[in-house]
Amino acid sequence: EQHCGGALTVHIADAGLHVPVWLETGKADVAVVRELEEHGLTAGLLSTCYGAATPRNGLLLGFGCSDERALGQATRTLGAVLRR
Repeated sequence: EQHCGGALTVHIADAGLHVPVWLETGKADVAVVRELEEHGLTAGLLSTCYGAATPRNGLLLGFGCSDERALGQATRTLGAVLRR
């Protein structure tokens, strides 16, 4: 919420090492992933896994092996990319 509020919607899960998020900015998830890679970050594409005729743009974000500082920096970077 602090870094990405309004730019995405988080799907809260009870367990796991990844969290799916839906993009609210209208920016294509493919473009977001490309920009994140320029900053050394990776994310999975949800639009390529969507079974409906019109795919939704979203990301699958992993957090299992990251410390709190790394996650904070990653969410700041994600927020900046989403607002460009």
